[in-house]
Amino acid sequence: MVGVRSALQSNQQTVWSGEGAAALTDADAAIRVFALNVLLFPASRNALDSLAEAYEASGDLARSSAIRQGIKDMHAPPRKQ
Repeated sequence: MVGVRSALQSNQQTVWSGEGAAALTDADAAIRVFALNVLLFPASRNALDSLAEAYEASGDLARSSAIRQGIKDMHAPPRKQ
């Protein structure tokens, strides 16, 4: 069952990314689709990057930059204290 669930999740992420890409002509619609994709797949670098691109396309460079920085922070090695 775990394999099926994983396959379904992977497929859904691809579907959402495709829907968002189709919506890129309407930045607000793309943001809604990609934001939902991030809610469904919060650890997905692809989902976050797509949302950042949608914000950039809408002219919201501050949010785009913040999301991209968050992606870098998520994937950075832990700092020694």
